[in-house]
Amino acid sequence: MLYLKYARSSLVALALASGGGEAQTREGVSFDQTITSVSSAAGRYDSTTNILHMVAAGNASRIEMENNSIYPAMGTFTPGPHTIVLMHGGGAEIVFLNPDKKEYLSIKPVEMMSGFRKMIEGMGGSMVFDTANSHIGFDSLGAGQIMDGHQTVHYRIDAAMKMTISMMGQVVTSESQSTTDVFSAPDLAQYRDVVDAMSGFGQLRESMGMGGDFFRKVRENQRKAVGFPLRMVMHTVQTQQGKTRTVTQTIDSRNVRPISLADSVFAIPAGYKPISLPVVPGAAGVN
Repeated sequence: MLYLKYARSSLVALALASGGGEAQTREGVSFDQTITSVSSAAGRYDSTTNILHMVAAGNASRIEMENNSIYPAMGTFTPGPHTIVLMHGGGAEIVFLNPDKKEYLSIKPVEMMSGFRKMIEGMGGSMVFDTANSHIGFDSLGAGQIMDGHQTVHYRIDAAMKMTISMMGQVVTSESQSTTDVFSAPDLAQYRDVVDAMSGFGQLRESMGMGGDFFRKVRENQRKAVGFPLRMVMHTVQTQQGKTRTVTQTIDSRNVRPISLADSVFAIPAGYKPISLPVVPGAAGVN
């Protein structure tokens, strides 16, 4: 937890170092998050735990990580164990910072995936989202546990989707079925817009041609969960080419509190070196 203490102090320093009291600030929210993932495939089990400190205001957010095992190396860029993630425009742009090496990688995932889809189509391939075998369901299950001093409401979201990618004579079919239990605190509903902004990846899937109507329904169902989600437990079964992988991911959020944030908190620090990914023909959105 020492790194989280450093993360909090660094945010304060950023707020104070932005220029003689004239820096613009935003009212936002701060919270800590623990993400535990357990996966199994072909008889092998893996378990990881990541601790994050998160701040957000409007559609901008900053995530500081301890012992990162979520984001692997991307080309020549390595996020490192203490990676920092900046999200702008609710995920329209994502910047990965390696504070140990003073390097960063900026990507625009919607543009990048749209370029990937165009590349596949340009090679005579296709990406097809199977709407007939995809569905989304939502249930309110009443009062949940008291978490971090807040009474929660228990919701459950069931989803299934299927997609087929064809390229260069090969056909890959992927199926996913998931059940997510959400324990949301209604008394923290004032921060819900921040949560929605940090979960704005529906556009990413839609940019790949994966059924805009389906993911519109996913977002609509997610918004039915009133308040701030203090715990989410997702059980997922993924099948691809006859191989099955199961994943259980638990996300616990704690210490939710209001905070004033300087714009510099969401900016790339001075002196960081930009790293670029190899250019893929037809792709875009990587800086």
